[in-house]
Amino acid sequence: MRQNFFALTVAIVAAALLLPCQAQEKSSCRNQHATVRPSPLDGPYTLQAINDTPTQKWLHEVLDKPVPAIDIPGEVSLKVVLKKLAEKIDTRHGLTHSGQFSMVFVPDRGQLGVVGIDTLDDIKVFDVKAEGAKLRSVLSQILSQTEDRKASPVPLDYIVVNEAIMITTRDRVRSGGPMYTRAYRVDALQRSIAAANASLSFGAVESHSLTNFLVEATDGELKWRKPAAQSHPDDLAGGTILMVGHTMVVKQNYNGHRKIVELLNLLTAAEAIEPQEPAVLTAIASE
Repeated sequence: MRQNFFALTVAIVAAALLLPCQAQEKSSCRNQHATVRPSPLDGPYTLQAINDTPTQKWLHEVLDKPVPAIDIPGEVSLKVVLKKLAEKIDTRHGLTHSGQFSMVFVPDRGQLGVVGIDTLDDIKVFDVKAEGAKLRSVLSQILSQTEDRKASPVPLDYIVVNEAIMITTRDRVRSGGPMYTRAYRVDALQRSIAAANASLSFGAVESHSLTNFLVEATDGELKWRKPAAQSHPDDLAGGTILMVGHTMVVKQNYNGHRKIVELLNLLTAAEAIEPQEPAVLTAIASE
């Protein structure tokens, strides 16, 4: 597994180094290395699934939209910040070709109550200022302040669930929550990596090298089921990742899929030879 991980990583880096050919050699460079650029079926990947409701799809999309200017100096409750943020998002991104949508932030009352948080008014943050950054980045920056015990008893995070963005504990997001099964089409990404391996005399990449890479890259962050561990029940818990043809089927919690999406987009960007039209994620039902 380590050898596959090393070979795949080296291949990606080497492929990136081979890109800047001289203008007069551009055509011959492409022919010599024959690198396959991702097709419109591959990336950019998102957390959308084809069975998501229109509101769920909008929420996933708007997380990657820029936030209009927001500036709240001094100490303020998290509830107030999220309300103002929702108003900004609704004004800028609420109206789409699919209809009118509204941003909703809700507290995970059950989980937050366990750690002593009765309302988001209890959480205090300071000097919230952002403009132009993606909503997911702004949320991460705001919630990172809850790492301070003076602001919150425990660090907080968010998940998209039931047509809303739920504020919950970081522990729940990273180590708990329901498992979802999603499928990611990765055939063009596999071909590109295989071509790079072949050009560097690594031989054809094995079909499971991409899955091994994703498991290795998330080691310590995500929990994966370990094979042949019948005597250790804990090793049978966790997510799974399998290749079915050119489709990668992943079972993980929300945070797990968030990490997988980030890595797939990173690999797709690194492997892309020329600019391409935005592509669509092929996904299947979530549990």
